[in-house]
Amino acid sequence: MESTKQIAITKIFPQAAEHPTHVVGEFQSEFVCLMHGASPAYGYVAAQTAADTAVWGYKEIRKRHCYWIDKKLLLTRIIRTTNITLWQKHKEKLYEKGLLVDGVCCIFGQKTAWIGCFGQASVVEIRQDDEQRLMGIVADNGYDAAKNLGSDRYHLSFVSATFPFTSGDTLLFSVGTLASLKREALLAFQDATTKEMKLASTTGSVILVRHI
Repeated sequence: MESTKQIAITKIFPQAAEHPTHVVGEFQSEFVCLMHGASPAYGYVAAQTAADTAVWGYKEIRKRHCYWIDKKLLLTRIIRTTNITLWQKHKEKLYEKGLLVDGVCCIFGQKTAWIGCFGQASVVEIRQDDEQRLMGIVADNGYDAAKNLGSDRYHLSFVSATFPFTSGDTLLFSVGTLASLKREALLAFQDATTKEMKLASTTGSVILVRHI
C-alpha cells in the first residue's frame, strides 16, 4: 500500500453529552470518516457502527487490487458496505426504527483526496492559495432524510468528488445541522477562538483535516 504524508485532525464537537452522536474513524493518515447518528434513538450506536464499519471496509477492501487501483470504486464500496451494515441492524428488535447516519468518508493519496458525502453533510476545501470549493448539502437546499446512510438497502444516495490535497491544504468536514451553514460560516471554524467555543447545537460537528 502507498504511504501518505501525515495529516493533522482537529475535532470540533458540541459540548460533551452523556451519549455523544459524533464519531471520527481514521486509519494511518490514509482514511478518515466523520459520522453523525441521525437516528431518532441510539444515535451514538449508529455513528459508532458506521465509523467502525467504514474503517474496517477501507482496511479490508483495499486488499483487492481492482479496488486499490480505482479509489472512486473503493470509496463507493466502503460506503455501500457501511450502508448495508446499518440497514441490516433494523432487523434487530432494539433497532427496529433504524440506525441512520449523516457523514463523510475520505481516502487520502499523496496529492489527492477522494471524498463521499451522505445525508446532512458537507465538505469545504481550503487550498494553500486560498482557492475554495464546497460539496455536499448547502444552505437553502433542503434536507432529505431518505439520503441518510442506512435508510435503504438498494437505493444508496451520496455525492462524491476528487479534490487535490497537498501540503498546506485543509479539508473541513461538517455533519448534522452545521452542514447546511453557508460557506463563510463554516470557514469561521478555522479560527482558533471558534474552535474553543461550545456549539449551541448538539446536532452538528466539524473536523478539520490539514495536510502537513
